[in-house]
Amino acid sequence: MVDTRWLSDFLTTAELRNFSRAAEVLNSTQPALSRRIHALEDWLGARLFDRDTQPISLTPEGELLRPTAEEILCSLQRARAEIRGVRERRTALLRFITTHGLATTVLPTWLGSVEAVTGAISMRLETARLDDCATTMVNGEADFMLAYTHPTSILPLDPRAFRSVVIEQDVLLPVSAPDENGAPRHPVPGPSEDRPSGYIAYTLSSGFGRLLDQFFGQREDSLKLQRVFETHLAGVVKIMALEGRGVAWLASRYVTADIASGHLVHAGDEEFSIELEVRLFRPIGRMSVACEQFWTAVGEASSPTIR
Repeated sequence: MVDTRWLSDFLTTAELRNFSRAAEVLNSTQPALSRRIHALEDWLGARLFDRDTQPISLTPEGELLRPTAEEILCSLQRARAEIRGVRERRTALLRFITTHGLATTVLPTWLGSVEAVTGAISMRLETARLDDCATTMVNGEADFMLAYTHPTSILPLDPRAFRSVVIEQDVLLPVSAPDENGAPRHPVPGPSEDRPSGYIAYTLSSGFGRLLDQFFGQREDSLKLQRVFETHLAGVVKIMALEGRGVAWLASRYVTADIASGHLVHAGDEEFSIELEVRLFRPIGRMSVACEQFWTAVGEASSPTIR
């Protein structure tokens, strides 16, 4: 059986056309290099170098072997890189996807609690709209998805193909910038039909947008709210609320510091708040060892509810 080192020796010697220089480059001795070249020649049944010329040159058989040897070594290097890459992705790197809001609020602290069990986790994080997150999971391009959920809000994930675990509870709160007296500038309900509160809404392409649409039903007008701005980005909704543009429904975790500092205030009673769950989703099928270990650690870290 041919030793791939023989091919490397052959190509280096063919390039340098000198056994001494080739042995130096290969960190070998000249006698050892010559023995390996002879072994390759014996295996092929042909001489590869014309040793009677100076510098040495390839025989016709050597010229025939050279491109094949190059291709064999290049193919092995490519295969080695690809296999190592697959192994690293499958056994070490966890692929996460979530919305920007969760990526900047819940994920860092929660991940720290899991790493207290597992040690440092190697992960790649991407953010997208909720529907795009779900599509990424369905296409097998992510291992885990973190998402806000509510019983009335149906995610585009087949429960027969995915399972989930609750890692945290949260509340979607109506908040507003305060007026000069510290009261909400845009309360819920609004002051009157003639003076409705501005309402900073999520588009229906957003999970929160669909949830609030179901929550309100046909009540926006009766609550004396007037849409003044729409976006799918929770971060932009928050900025507009801080600027005093209107009332906004934001996750409690996202506005705790703003309420504590007085930059935002509660804009309505508890009846206008919506309880939420933060869930971690994964495929039902068997995953990599690293993914399965992480899933187990999630349970140990938070004693969650799994479904």
